[in-house]
Amino acid sequence: MPLSITLEDAGLFQMVCHLGGLSHPPGYPLFTTFCQSFVLLPLQKLIAGNLVSVLFALCALLVLYQVVLSLTQDTSAALLAMILYGLSVTFWSQAIIIEVYSLAVLLFLVSFLCLVSYTKTHRLRYFYLWIFFSGLSLSNHWPLFILSSIGCLFLLYESRRAWIAQIRRPLTWAISLAMLTAGLSPYAVLILTKQPEISLVGSIDSGEAFLDYVFRRYYSDTQLGSTASDKLGFLGWMSSYSFQQLTWVGLPFVLWGLLRSFSTLGRNYALSLVGVFVGSSFLLVLLIDFKFESRLLASFKPYPIIAYMAIAIWFALGWRDFVSRFDIAKIYKVLLLLAIILMISVTNFQKVDRSTMNIADQYGRVVLNSMPKDAILFLHGDVQVGPIGYLNRVEQLRPDVTLYNWNGLVFSNRLVSAQTPMKSRDEIITEFLLTTDRPVFSIDGRLNVTTNYGLYYGYSSLSNPQARYVFIPEVELFIDGLLASLLNNEIRDTHEIVFTQQLIRIYAQLYADFSINYGSGRLSQSQQARFAAMQETFQGKLGTLDAVFLREPIERFDTVAILSLIHAAVAQIEPQFSKRSIASLYQYHADTLKLMSNPTNREEMTALYLNSIEVMPTRTNPSTCKYFAVSSESERLAAGYPSSFFRECH
Repeated sequence: MPLSITLEDAGLFQMVCHLGGLSHPPGYPLFTTFCQSFVLLPLQKLIAGNLVSVLFALCALLVLYQVVLSLTQDTSAALLAMILYGLSVTFWSQAIIIEVYSLAVLLFLVSFLCLVSYTKTHRLRYFYLWIFFSGLSLSNHWPLFILSSIGCLFLLYESRRAWIAQIRRPLTWAISLAMLTAGLSPYAVLILTKQPEISLVGSIDSGEAFLDYVFRRYYSDTQLGSTASDKLGFLGWMSSYSFQQLTWVGLPFVLWGLLRSFSTLGRNYALSLVGVFVGSSFLLVLLIDFKFESRLLASFKPYPIIAYMAIAIWFALGWRDFVSRFDIAKIYKVLLLLAIILMISVTNFQKVDRSTMNIADQYGRVVLNSMPKDAILFLHGDVQVGPIGYLNRVEQLRPDVTLYNWNGLVFSNRLVSAQTPMKSRDEIITEFLLTTDRPVFSIDGRLNVTTNYGLYYGYSSLSNPQARYVFIPEVELFIDGLLASLLNNEIRDTHEIVFTQQLIRIYAQLYADFSINYGSGRLSQSQQARFAAMQETFQGKLGTLDAVFLREPIERFDTVAILSLIHAAVAQIEPQFSKRSIASLYQYHADTLKLMSNPTNREEMTALYLNSIEVMPTRTNPSTCKYFAVSSESERLAAGYPSSFFRECH
């Protein structure tokens, strides 16, 4: 278990649980209600939040034991499936952090068990309980429950005659509706919570706002424009990652168990497991709008957690059939199974161990501790709001520092509402910056910053009266640690890898900016060594190019040297790098060729702009209009981009 705050949604959930409020859409009211009571126990705050997931995970494993026992009447198979699911990569990783997925698994398994019991007994009480726990599941993580419940359709088909006859009675309908309403009742929390301390958009005071929150419409403008290539990438990854849950050693037993389940469980029960697996894995992949890249892949990894329940069951069925076919001493069968379980345990532990993860915690602490007294700090995005918000608001680190969100999100001290148009929002915040008598900083550089501190920016003479660039020793030591960890491949978590790469990019940009304006000779020897080390990485090179192309007229620079840096960066491109980063690199390459005004460069320049668009085919990609300006209509059509794609470029 991590002993300090991590990335993902950990900081947001910790704040909601300890300070009160609403989780991000769809609200997760059942999880929120429980954790807000649980964290009142006399435990260390961060551990108390994480233990919520541990508790739900342990309960989920007990229910899985009962599910397999109901399906097989075999206690050994049930015990094995329970153990293996507990050791699977995704379930284990989500069981040790504050997240909603352990509860999602528990509620689905309880509802699934109720329906299995109904198919075997046809007793209405199990049918009513299935509806009730389905409602509770919808009150926690409704998208995952709905997709996983495809498997329930086969169970309903198995008992179709019984429930078709029973639901004809009005009393059955009335009780079913009452049970569903009771299961959905936690959603009342979203309406009843007034002036929440932590909430994406504040109070939910209308039916429309309630539906927007529950159905995640606040994210409707953040679609990422996935392509067929992205879908294929996710499908391929899904196929591989699913069977890595129990390592490749378990794959033969999983596949054999899947095949044998049709004869040992019966067709509809076997299909129900297939439905659970496919619904919350491959079907989910087809529905998401994610680019296939490291950052979004890391976010997607926990989503199929319910699907992997079927893999554990298939392994247990495969193993049971395997040992039944060989007449060898029981002790050897037990030893072989223990060896397989030990191999799975050791392999997966190395993947999920988070006891030494502290990058997010270090980041939040170095930012907050480097602030002057009574500072104001503007944040934007989960990787800023979560760790820094948790440390400041829950752990009370630097309580004199006041946190705001640029877009009026999360914190209750909103300067603007989430619905405020961007122009009006900027005007309001600008007025605030001009009138406050406190030093103001922002993690993101926007609205005419005056001072660059590397990890954040200052806005007024109160922030720093002298320098345009400020190098803080504690921050530079933090960057040294990040750089060493990245270069030595010591960071295993994908979220932390991506976050580290982002920080190195922006700090390299700081050094490049400073060198452009004052000369690299003004950097100390240790800073020059640090800058050189950063430029050994792809992100460091990209940060340097950012400074060249975004901060100064490129005409000032030696284009040959720029091209050399670009070629070196291109050679370091890896598939897991963000699409935006790679698209920016291709754009910078094309921009440099355009500046050189060599007619022989036109074809290569046009191809590079097109490469940038193909990596990130959105109209927000600057290469879109640049390609439009240098290409002919026939070239654009031949590349598969109609005029409508460039409508904002005219």
